[in-house]
Amino acid sequence: MGWPARSRSHPRIQGQFDIFLTIDKGFEFEHNMKKLSFGVIVLETANNQMPSYERVLDELVRLIQCVAPGQVVRISDPER
Repeated sequence: MGWPARSRSHPRIQGQFDIFLTIDKGFEFEHNMKKLSFGVIVLETANNQMPSYERVLDELVRLIQCVAPGQVVRISDPER
């Protein structure tokens, strides 16, 4: 992905992406979203177990179709 090893706070994302999917709840506060050419979806789940991700899968698929470049959308696990 082009993340520099020495600085996690200033990533250089190389390549073409439509969506960046992350569990980093602070991503939008650590980066200038206006400069990104892709949308960001932040997953907020109860834990890092597969059932937590399965509960948000339908919402994730729906949001992938409509997130705009530079936009941040959060998906929360209903059991969180």
